[in-house]
Amino acid sequence: MYYQHPYKILQYSAKNLWLLIFPLLRGLIALRLDINELYLWLKGAWFDILIVIAILATGYIRWRCSYFTIGKDSIMHQKGVFLRTKITIPFSEISTVSAERKLLYLFIQAADVSIDTDGSGYSRADLKLLVKYSDLNEMEEKINIMNKKGGMKYSYKPNWWTMIFFSVIFSSSLSGAVYIATVFFQFGKIIEEIIDRKLTDTLNEVTNEVAAILLLKIPPIAIGIALLVLLSWVLSFIRNIFRYVRFKIEKDKSSTKIKMGIISKYFYYLSLEKINYIDLRQNLVMKLFNVMTVNINCSGYGNEKNEIPVFVPIMHKKQVSNILKIFIEDIKLHKSLIKPKRTSFFRYIWIPLFFIIITFLASLLMYTLFPEISGIIKFALIMAEIPLVWLLIVKFASVFTTGFSVENDQLCICYCKMYAYHTVIAKRDKIAKIKIRQSIWQRYFNKCDVIFYLNSKISKRHIIKTLSFSEVEKSLGYKYINN
Repeated sequence: MYYQHPYKILQYSAKNLWLLIFPLLRGLIALRLDINELYLWLKGAWFDILIVIAILATGYIRWRCSYFTIGKDSIMHQKGVFLRTKITIPFSEISTVSAERKLLYLFIQAADVSIDTDGSGYSRADLKLLVKYSDLNEMEEKINIMNKKGGMKYSYKPNWWTMIFFSVIFSSSLSGAVYIATVFFQFGKIIEEIIDRKLTDTLNEVTNEVAAILLLKIPPIAIGIALLVLLSWVLSFIRNIFRYVRFKIEKDKSSTKIKMGIISKYFYYLSLEKINYIDLRQNLVMKLFNVMTVNINCSGYGNEKNEIPVFVPIMHKKQVSNILKIFIEDIKLHKSLIKPKRTSFFRYIWIPLFFIIITFLASLLMYTLFPEISGIIKFALIMAEIPLVWLLIVKFASVFTTGFSVENDQLCICYCKMYAYHTVIAKRDKIAKIKIRQSIWQRYFNKCDVIFYLNSKISKRHIIKTLSFSEVEKSLGYKYINN
């Protein structure tokens, strides 16, 4: 039987403890080693001190009533004082075990451990424990997914520059941060130029008052927001560097261990047979250079906020097949056989095209109604159209890459979602459901949309639009079309 780390007492108590502890400490620090003042302080704060002691005592009782045991083929956790809850997870059902050692935990010899299965329909872990580091070592010995007694069969460690590039690409979008910053900086400049011109032309009093307000308020706000946006990207980049640098994968016969992190250490133990699918992700620039990042869907990996389920960081398309063969047997990348006709491109581009036209028409209307601020309207139009035109290009290119195929009991899906291209590879037995969708217009032209649902803790749809219904029916067969 194992108890969680004693630091858990503070975690149990923290929600209520901090409401009282800081005022008490502030009053105590204000004392100057005077016995009379200490007596007066105790006399005035005795009730608050009793509350703090009661909160800590409650935390201790909860900690004492929470323990876990590790058997031959399962792990059990029991908690609760009056209403007890008992959770038992068989080793055979575990998909992912993750361990995180924060900077503080390095000093107190602790680690956060999360255990996940495919059983729950929520993104949170099935079991979360704060354990002593010595207990984590014992867990590695007893839980088969964490045990590496058979030795490592293969390991892969990307170079430093690869991880820098990965962090740049996935740090809250560098292009987005620069773009928004440019918007606010340029708005400030345009407004200042308009104000200067209007003042020299000595327009009416109302215009001058509005101009004065703009001069005082808009540029500083614009600059401040722009700096915050750029700072947020820098912080995101630094966070990704600290998290993903020192990324390393180690594989044995049935499981994979992923290690990463500089200050806080992250360890993930994945059951290879519990991996639901592979997701090769690219943006348009990555597609042009034939590079991609390999992500996986495995319950418990990549569920936390700001966590990317990366399996292999940035690499060339030629390398992906070899890496997948090493880590995941019988998985390979193959070409799409069922594709949309190129004449169906309008279905893919109509949404960004619609917003491009609407934005342009709205700007013309604003230009007619408010000609005195034509500079702002023109600039707003340009900055609004840039992401829409980029999305139009991305969607148009997706017509030539979208499709799916089923070969050797494997499914390969290629589609585009917003600005990202996805190539999803899964074994056929990982298909949970296939939905065929047809509008009245599609029925007339023998077209359909295919929606794939794959095994996953959180259900995600993979949609391919405007395919030939006859080809889909022939490829998938009666079993899927009629379900």
